[in-house]
Amino acid sequence: MIYWIILILLFILAVLSESKLTRTLKYLLIVIAAGSLTLLAGLRGNIEPDYANYEEMFDNVGIYLSQGGEGVEHGYLFLNYIIKAVGLGFQAVVFIMAFLAIVPKVIFFYKHSPNFLFSSLVYFTSIYFLFDFIAIRQAVTITIFMCSLVFVLERRLVPYLICIVLGAFIHSSILLLLPGYFIFSKKISGIYLYCIVGICAVINILQIKIGLVEFALEKFVLPEAAAGKAAFYGAEQNFAFVSLKQIVLAMIFIFLNDKKQSNAQFKNILTNIFVAGIIFATVLNGIPQLSYRIKWYFFWPEAILIIYFVKYLSFEKLPFKYLMYLALLALYANTMFVLLNELATRGNYIYPYKTFIDQ
Repeated sequence: MIYWIILILLFILAVLSESKLTRTLKYLLIVIAAGSLTLLAGLRGNIEPDYANYEEMFDNVGIYLSQGGEGVEHGYLFLNYIIKAVGLGFQAVVFIMAFLAIVPKVIFFYKHSPNFLFSSLVYFTSIYFLFDFIAIRQAVTITIFMCSLVFVLERRLVPYLICIVLGAFIHSSILLLLPGYFIFSKKISGIYLYCIVGICAVINILQIKIGLVEFALEKFVLPEAAAGKAAFYGAEQNFAFVSLKQIVLAMIFIFLNDKKQSNAQFKNILTNIFVAGIIFATVLNGIPQLSYRIKWYFFWPEAILIIYFVKYLSFEKLPFKYLMYLALLALYANTMFVLLNELATRGNYIYPYKTFIDQ
């Protein structure tokens, strides 16, 4: 029930925020949105698949560090070590990671979205439960990447690289975004982007599997750790689809990117990131686990770009905006319903919500 209460709360606040608000009231809404999402994730007990694994890391952090990390990044292990050394329990790790992942995201939405509360709602119905609730290390690195985009916009290479490298101490997957500085700000012809997304759509419809892992293992001598991870990711034989929704959204965002609207340069960056997600998810369609971990670095711009879509279709008329927000609420509520039910089937997870005190 608590999940749906927060969803409705965010929707009501998003609708109210379309009116002119004082700066103080806006800051209050930031606190409400960021606070409710942080508390929900930070106080949760063992109701998601990775909780027990992270607790085991915390309990044995000294062993992990003495053995070189055993595949876990040292930045995250040192955080565990410090928290344990000062006498705090594992729940402090959960709460701090939730705070680091969520609060900067909401502030980022406030700075860059026409309606930061509806952007928070979109994010809450998908990425939040997949990462801020479960894959907490990557949740933080996604936030770091989001915040680093200001340096892409300002064309400041060194701060961008510093952000990505620091993020790698939490989850090394963020290193794949190093070349993004040179790509995301490019103004690419809409025709080319339509063609790229169209080709990716055909590959997904025909289920053409791209065997990158097999190719890499056959053609290159990989380091032992990399070869082990490649073999692990390649063990699953399922086809990793790019959803029809993401394909359609990519087409919509490309269309909007060609229209003259405010914040054109930043919207161009977000559009390029989203299309890059379509490309990566398609190229990695033969490696479901790796595709899943990588693609969400690229699909979060939906939370902002969908608001520009609302602005474009509503002609800035409040009644039309409200109707579109209501329709989108139904869409994203269904997305959340399906996602939570799928997570619940993996074990005794998600339902009912329990805090660490209740378990």
